[in-house]
Amino acid sequence: MEAPRTVEDVFDNFSARRDGLIKALTTDVEDFYAQCDPDKENLCLYGNPDGTWEVQLPAEEVPPELPEPALGINFARDGMQRKDWLALVAVHSDAWLMAVAFYYGAKFDGKEREKLFKHINSLPTVYEILSGKAVNKPKAKAKGAAAGQVSAIPTTAFLPNFPHCHALRCFFGGGAGDARCATSTRMRPSPGSRGGVGVNQSGVGSDSVALTAGKSRSLVTRPPTPASRPPGCQRR
Repeated sequence: MEAPRTVEDVFDNFSARRDGLIKALTTDVEDFYAQCDPDKENLCLYGNPDGTWEVQLPAEEVPPELPEPALGINFARDGMQRKDWLALVAVHSDAWLMAVAFYYGAKFDGKEREKLFKHINSLPTVYEILSGKAVNKPKAKAKGAAAGQVSAIPTTAFLPNFPHCHALRCFFGGGAGDARCATSTRMRPSPGSRGGVGVNQSGVGSDSVALTAGKSRSLVTRPPTPASRPPGCQRR
């Protein structure tokens, strides 16, 4: 598929991927939840430009052709309350959609980037749809994707209840006194495995960010590439 080149093409691509992610987290949520098995390898949720979604392993080439979604979303599934885990996936999905849109718009000038952002900002985020703060409004004109009405899930604020996302609680206005859910963590540390989004082993009241399968770190890191490999795209 040819990469989108104009502001309108990038926005259509963004909207279709967003529709796929909303379907995964709302109308197809049971199927999505079942596919995110914590016993599997690091999995990612992808929204496709045809309006569909899929849970897959990350691309094997390094660096990837497109920015990657959050890695290892399946590891945290059983260690959090279901609504909190879905909200966390939604927040990461919104960030990924923005990354892909502005990756395609890397050659846009300031006015074109501003125009693209205004188009994107006219739509509610995946998190807003999931939390019930907004209702998904179908686009009047979209290329390559059917933009249907997606029912919002009427739930209360998710982020302040995350046991391990202090930064997100602060960003969304959560205070130190917010209730935090009790969780039993389930991690899958395996030799040489890539890190994934996980829950800290310390349990309730922990504010540290756990982004690897067995250790609490602030960044996800890839294993170093052996010096014997030639430069360029490497296999993971």
